[in-house]
Amino acid sequence: MGDRLPAETDLARHYRVSMPTMRAALALLEAEGIVEKHHGRGNFIRRPDERIRYDNQRLFSPHPAPAEAELHVHVSVHR
Repeated sequence: MGDRLPAETDLARHYRVSMPTMRAALALLEAEGIVEKHHGRGNFIRRPDERIRYDNQRLFSPHPAPAEAELHVHVSVHR
């Protein structure tokens, strides 16, 4: 577990957003594997090697990709 984030109310005040907006943003970060929420303890930044890797934009693997893995992207457009 990484560094603890400030309280949600403090973050909302700092970024001048409503609490529902802040919670939605944190939920998105949690879904992306960037933030980890612990009930009663707060929100924490996840370590990079603990991030969730998504496959096919829907499924995810709890196993991190190797650090030496290269990213390959292929884009094609057909009419």
